[in-house]
Amino acid sequence: MAEASISQSGRKRFQERIGEAVIEITDDDVYVIAPYSKGFINAIKNSSRTRRWDALKKAWVVDRSELDLVRNLVKKFFNMAIYRSFAGINLLEGEDSIDVPNFTTITSIAPDTAEPSLVHEGLVCRYTGLTRFEKEVIKKRAIEVMNAVEKDMERGERIYVFEVFGTNTLFVKYYHRDYEYLRGWCPDPTQPCLFAILKFLRNRRGSRRHPYLYGYLAIVSRADPKLMLKRLAETPDRVIELPATPEMYEIVDKAFKEADKNDMRFEDLVNYIKTSLDAIKKPQ
Repeated sequence: MAEASISQSGRKRFQERIGEAVIEITDDDVYVIAPYSKGFINAIKNSSRTRRWDALKKAWVVDRSELDLVRNLVKKFFNMAIYRSFAGINLLEGEDSIDVPNFTTITSIAPDTAEPSLVHEGLVCRYTGLTRFEKEVIKKRAIEVMNAVEKDMERGERIYVFEVFGTNTLFVKYYHRDYEYLRGWCPDPTQPCLFAILKFLRNRRGSRRHPYLYGYLAIVSRADPKLMLKRLAETPDRVIELPATPEMYEIVDKAFKEADKNDMRFEDLVNYIKTSLDAIKKPQ
């Protein structure tokens, strides 16, 4: 829909919103204000004789005579539609772009030529500059993973314990010295979380100048993290699943305190949890 306005110079301007882009039309020029898209940039450079970049407005500008050309390009690259909703977030796809959950089981198959950017506070990865085939491959994998996660969520909450290392995992947003910032698929605290942190133990590795994150993470989750994190999917023996019961919460809490006190290896932590679980199962 077009909206008319009067600029400070007294010239009438019309605006059209098409998907995520805005076309601003004056008597002489057409401005396109839109998110970055490699495909759109290449297309406007190859097809428009009058295109130029306005750094101040951060917009592409063409002569009014090329309005129809620009409008068609904007519809092609920015008229994105919802193809799926996941965990309360609408995922979009366009001619050369697609949104997918920022799970490495999905993003690991994206081609090196794709242009990734993070949206929805880093929960969603948006790829642009894709061929139709590349987009369909990523979309197929994303739908498979989302279907598997939603199916797994029917099992209810469970506790998972696994190793965390490096500085770029699904559950660790970024790391600096002695504290960690953790994120989850739950912007609204009143809604059920896909997962939530129970415990995080950092064993000290490296120097203060060059710290290296290594530790054990315990989460309560409605979905198996191996479905979301490629590294865990490739090392399933480094992940243990436990029932989300009050007794198990207590066992995990004691296990992490012991691990911190005695600098346990992951194998020792797992054995401590399993031994404690066996002890409460034995008849008194």
